Amino acid sequence: MKKGFTLLELLIVIGILAILATTVTVVLNPAELLKQARDSQRLKDLQSLDKAINLYTAMSTVNPLFNGTSTQGQGTCTAGAASVFTGACAVSTSTNVDGTGWITVDFNLLSTGSPLSRLPLDPVNSADYFYAFRAVKNVWEIDGILESDKYANQQQLMKNDGGDNDYFYEIGSSLTLGCPNSVKDADGNTYNTVIINNQCWMKENLRTGTRIDGLSEQANNGITEKYCYNNLDANCLTYGGLYQWNEAMNYSTTEGSQGICPVGWHIPKDTDQHALDYYLATGSCDGNRNGAFDCAPAGDTSKAVGLCGGRIPCGTSGFDALLAGLRLISGLFIQLNANTYFWSSSQYDSSYSWFRFTGSTYATVYRGVADKPAGLSVRCLKD
Repeated sequence: MKKGFTLLELLIVIGILAILATTVTVVLNPAELLKQARDSQRLKDLQSLDKAINLYTAMSTVNPLFNGTSTQGQGTCTAGAASVFTGACAVSTSTNVDGTGWITVDFNLLSTGSPLSRLPLDPVNSADYFYAFRAVKNVWEIDGILESDKYANQQQLMKNDGGDNDYFYEIGSSLTLGCPNSVKDADGNTYNTVIINNQCWMKENLRTGTRIDGLSEQANNGITEKYCYNNLDANCLTYGGLYQWNEAMNYSTTEGSQGICPVGWHIPKDTDQHALDYYLATGSCDGNRNGAFDCAPAGDTSKAVGLCGGRIPCGTSGFDALLAGLRLISGLFIQLNANTYFWSSSQYDSSYSWFRFTGSTYATVYRGVADKPAGLSVRCLKD
């Protein structure tokens, strides 16, 4: 007579009990089930919107060129969620389908009428869960945030959707219209990014190129060249490269050119830099100043934490500027861990270009012009 279970039978029973326990846990977790239901609705909403825009662009009677950036939500977006689009988190809850809603497409122009009676809103519709839309000419992207363990973690739909931002589920004809988590330069170096107001910035100084000695001039020879402070490669890894203006611009003089930035990015214009200053300032911020400081506390909030000489606020913007110093036109390197200097793509004249600088003793930002052969840092801005 058999008096007990064999080892194999015990293992089978244990396995069955484990499966049942997992099933019961899921069934008895109403919060997760509600999250799954909301995520299912989000996926249906985004797919319906994508189909509607596809139909809009396919109709021969409709001009397919449209532009826009909008979101629907009820507050200021937080954490990684703020990185969806430049311009994201502007509050809009309008569900109109005539182009005045949070998607800036007039679906009523379709000869068959709008395929949507209204624009859907996120089931939670909050600062943390919202839909976002951006279009450039005739390409578009629509994003939403998934919250359930099933869709966000187990299936990893936000990471496996083919887009460039792991914080969002992305759908559309182009999934690179937003601000990606990171970007690579021509050498394969990876840079983190940050959204500040309506701008998507590299969070680190550019370090692409081949190092040359500080006493040498960078040349238009088809090779991107850089200076590393005190001719040490390690300083380029930490602080980024230093570039003469012509080299940074890749020998273009067109304001807003890509220069040596990655494709889809550019050397910021003087007005781009002012937009950053102005957003971070709490008082006066004269965008036309020349050879003067202004825009406090933008100098401190744009620096990395701990580089403000004890002043607060410090390092709160995420721009994380390090005090990289500069290379003088004589070839000497000065001011490491004291000041930092950034080129713009805007010329003052044939010999000088506009730049910004701040330092450990400044809560403000200096705007002025520098000799193009000087070696300054570069921060790229997404187009």
